[in-house]
Amino acid sequence: MNMKMVYMTLNGDIPSRKANGIGVINICSQFADCGFDVELILLKYKSLTPDLINNKINVFDFYSVTENFKIKYLSIPFFLSFPRQLGYSAVAVLRKAFSGNSLFYSRHVELAFFAALFGKISVFESHNYLKARQSPVYHLWLKTMQNRFKKTALIVTTQAGKKSYIQDEVPEDKILVEPNGVNKNQFDISKSIETLKSTIQIPIDKKTVGFCGHLYKGRGIEELLECADYLKKVFFLIVGGEPEDINRNKKLAKKFNLANVKFTGFVPQSKVPEYLLASDILVMPYTKKTLTHRYMSPMKMFDYLACGRPIVATDFPVIREVLKDRKNAVLVPQGSGHDIAAGIKWFIDNPESAKRISEQAAKDALQHTWEIRAKRITEWLRKIFKIH
Repeated sequence: MNMKMVYMTLNGDIPSRKANGIGVINICSQFADCGFDVELILLKYKSLTPDLINNKINVFDFYSVTENFKIKYLSIPFFLSFPRQLGYSAVAVLRKAFSGNSLFYSRHVELAFFAALFGKISVFESHNYLKARQSPVYHLWLKTMQNRFKKTALIVTTQAGKKSYIQDEVPEDKILVEPNGVNKNQFDISKSIETLKSTIQIPIDKKTVGFCGHLYKGRGIEELLECADYLKKVFFLIVGGEPEDINRNKKLAKKFNLANVKFTGFVPQSKVPEYLLASDILVMPYTKKTLTHRYMSPMKMFDYLACGRPIVATDFPVIREVLKDRKNAVLVPQGSGHDIAAGIKWFIDNPESAKRISEQAAKDALQHTWEIRAKRITEWLRKIFKIH
């Protein structure tokens, strides 16, 4: 009989445009393939859209994963919805605490704390050390991690995150570093780059630089548009973004009088690989204004690797944990459109090096699939908790 995994999250907006949902759904599916009986618990009042209620949206189809685990929506009393993290966490864990021999897995420290408090196997996957540290139960959760009689564990996505938790006296042997992942199969598209460019209506005769993700301030879009001003003969494809962010950046593009930029707006997750593969070069222009730049493990980084395209990324220590300058990417100083342009131009001027770096990126992506990630986590959990 498979061991039950109760995967819990406070982010109930699934399906959605956010990267969080991609990670949650993909890893749950892969944990199920690893032998766990997975049940994903979502917050009902935030998650259930009219389309979901009427079964017009299939979550598994939306994220292109196998329907091999259960999804359950929990409602909570209205008087516990604030503070949401504590009220929902306590009630949600309590409702599932008597479901037999279960492993509780969560991306939120509040849920991890209550699972440990109720004597369950509790695994906390932290994607943002700073956010976790702000929680009112953070120091109580630390005590559960420091208690050798508690079955608790921590998974972080970067070495930087591990270092910070160790400084807070989390035992090192209770921490596993496992970066985010990618669904490599989604990028196995046989269409030529010319066909893909034609399909999405961008110039076939120009080099295309692609970006995919949110366009919030601090994500480097302003610097990317500055870069587009330097490289007028290169076309820039900007995929994603909320309407208000797109409008703000379109005004900036108009100010620069840029005719070589296209904003696509939201693109369904299943179609994103085609847009990335229509690009000759991919960019990741994060800046220090991105609050999580010290701890982030961006999912777009692994999508880019899977494309096997040249990558230009801004140089942060956490980025260097995966991307190596002149080996699987070109790293440039943050905050400068000129430096991003220099990285792009280097790839254009050095096609043989670009080919070598792209091939290495594709090889490296194979070590960061959701499947491989789930297997490594599962092996580690079975070892430290002695479960089968």
